[in-house]
Amino acid sequence: MIEEYKSLWEMEQARREMASYWVKARMKELGYKSMAQFRRENAGLNVTAGTVSNWLKWGTIPLWAVPQLCYALKVTPTQFLTAIGIYDPSKMSGGEING
Repeated sequence: MIEEYKSLWEMEQARREMASYWVKARMKELGYKSMAQFRRENAGLNVTAGTVSNWLKWGTIPLWAVPQLCYALKVTPTQFLTAIGIYDPSKMSGGEING
């Protein structure tokens, strides 16, 4: 049981590291030199650069911040959530919704 939790924890850690790497690579691609510059030039993010870094480090991006991050990174929400490992379109079915 402990090994299962350890394995899950390690997978989550890896996902967070990949998410952080992707955001930083995207920022670099857009010409930002630092998280502070990224935060300064995107006034819609009404938080500190450290807060954005912590969101990525701990994998706790608040829902209200997703549209603002997507706008700042010039990606769609689907691209963003897929890149940070929260959404996997391959796991979505094409079935109808019954109701």
